[in-house]
Amino acid sequence: MANKPRSKTPSDERAASPRELGVLIRAAVIIGAVLLVVRLLDGLGLVAAIDDGLRERWVSSSEFLGNTRATKSMVILVAADSETTAHPEWGPPPWPAERLEQLLDEIERAAPAPLLVTEAGHTRMFEPGPELDRIVAERQVLFARSDQDPGSPWVGAGLERGDLVVGPRGRAHAVARQAGLEPIEDDGLPVNWLVPASRLPVVPAHKVTSGDIPESSFSGRIVMLGITDPSYEMLLDTPIGRLSPAEIEAHALTGLADGVVWAELPPRAAYGLCAGFALLLLWSFARLRGRAATALVLASTTLVLVLDFACYSRGWVRLGSGHALLTLVAVGVIYWGYEAVETFAGLRQLRARVLRDATGGAPNSSDEPEDHGFWEDLAELGSEYAQETIGGAAAATIIEREEESWALRVCASARLDGDSHAYIAKREALDLRRAPFRTPWLTLRAGWAADLVPAGPRFGKRKTLIVPLEDQGELLGLWLVHVAEDVAVEHEHIETFERLGRQMAGALVRRRERIALRDQATNARLRDHVATIVGGIRLMRDEHRWALELLEQLPVRALIATVWGELEFIDPRLRADLIRRYPGLFSPDTPEDNLRTVLARLTGRSIEDANRLMRKVIAEELEIELDAKPGIEDPGDDVWVLSRIRSKRGIDLPGFKPAVHEHILLMARSSAPAQKVRTRSGGWLRVLRGGSGDP
Repeated sequence: MANKPRSKTPSDERAASPRELGVLIRAAVIIGAVLLVVRLLDGLGLVAAIDDGLRERWVSSSEFLGNTRATKSMVILVAADSETTAHPEWGPPPWPAERLEQLLDEIERAAPAPLLVTEAGHTRMFEPGPELDRIVAERQVLFARSDQDPGSPWVGAGLERGDLVVGPRGRAHAVARQAGLEPIEDDGLPVNWLVPASRLPVVPAHKVTSGDIPESSFSGRIVMLGITDPSYEMLLDTPIGRLSPAEIEAHALTGLADGVVWAELPPRAAYGLCAGFALLLLWSFARLRGRAATALVLASTTLVLVLDFACYSRGWVRLGSGHALLTLVAVGVIYWGYEAVETFAGLRQLRARVLRDATGGAPNSSDEPEDHGFWEDLAELGSEYAQETIGGAAAATIIEREEESWALRVCASARLDGDSHAYIAKREALDLRRAPFRTPWLTLRAGWAADLVPAGPRFGKRKTLIVPLEDQGELLGLWLVHVAEDVAVEHEHIETFERLGRQMAGALVRRRERIALRDQATNARLRDHVATIVGGIRLMRDEHRWALELLEQLPVRALIATVWGELEFIDPRLRADLIRRYPGLFSPDTPEDNLRTVLARLTGRSIEDANRLMRKVIAEELEIELDAKPGIEDPGDDVWVLSRIRSKRGIDLPGFKPAVHEHILLMARSSAPAQKVRTRSGGWLRVLRGGSGDP
């Protein structure tokens, strides 16, 4: 069948366009929560820990890959290393001031104009005193006098997040000023760790005085003198290993001389970028699911890390990945947590809706109002079936098998005297494994019993047909049909009873499923919600299938359509009769035939007249008996009735066409009047004779 154009409904536009205000409010709330979480974690030091750890990885990775930065090598360190302190002519520091004068003579001889000579590190290499002060004053080197603090830059915390902490009067400011380097604006001087220790020019002090150093080593350079021997100086952990304070200071000044002083991202800019990143992630998460969302998270993480590494290795800015990574995690957790809460709330609503539609909204117990009269009506229906089938007097008793048990329970009887009902109920050995119930249980076929009800002068002797109430091989109960002993029941009638028993078993299955669903209503676990929804939908599906099967078995013929005329169900026999009586209807050339077309052919009127009939039925809630025009081979004794029926309110799902709650029923029945039968529970059974060719 060709695809029908879908009817446009107001909900289509709502589903296609976002709910702007609600979306904006939710996005603002999530972004605010994300920034608050990131700010809290930043205050706890997690952002700094992430950034520091990653920068160590960037440095070690760059050194391993040979991707370290090039350097001008404007700084050279003359070190009191282990080799020098072990030299017999030098010994351990501090050394006499004459050693400084020897070093300066050799440096000036090799480079008549060094850029600057300064001390480095925590510990003095030379003994303070008047001689040292004289040499510092005459040679104009950057050394602290004996009565001054050495001016070490290692004030406060020393190394802080890769920065050399520089005091306002620290030596680093004087070095930058006298060497003509860029001034140090902040209190921290970033250390260029991407120049590994192996590339920092370091020469032992004793080799300088012995003339083993090339003359060009000091030309145009900042010459720093400091102790590197771990026996006389404390070593610190750095991304490139354990270094002495003098080496760290030399690294910091090398970066300053190379112009590699990373700008720190201002906090406002960092959190502004976090807000924009969070908004982008929210927009993406709202449109991606499953593997696409996972790929987005991985791609975002990779992009953040690559961008941070590129900015750090190029010396542009210390962007840091901590804020961005925590933003990614916070957005994911908060967004999917919010989605989970909404989903759970939706599941609860859906569960309540399914329970209401599948069980009729009864309380959570087995004594619900639906139970009132259920067994009596089933017994009454069984006796009616029996009398119609046999064509004589018959009584019925319904026995239920207790779940997961062999025990039987007598539920109700119809047209059976009270004494006989009590006799059956008080009977011992109401057990499937014992006679006379054993044979129907084993064979799932009907069988006779002669002693289930007592004989007496009022009723005489009676026999009982035990009909199994079986559903897909499971015995749910028994239907006892009591008739007089002399009544002959044909084999074909017994087969009819067995078919009817399977139909009655379906009612027992649905009742049990409804009770099971209601019993789950107090369970709060997610899997219980899902189990309830699945069970309820299965129950409604089975009821829908059962209803369609029942419609096909009823003596009337029915066609059900929406209020727009779209066919949702048509009895196969009715369809065949319509095709035979009205040639061209439902032919391969007209696959779009609907209720309007059928009404027009039945009444011999136009499509507009059929539309008016449908509008009248819907608007005025009338039941209209059609003035039908007989077709080919049509005996003309059918009554065609058009009426409106209401269905249970369906479950509306976002993005789908709203459930149709009203339908139009076209029914063909015999012109013979309907018979009404009063049930024990107070209801009425309306019995119609067949129509559209049925006897």
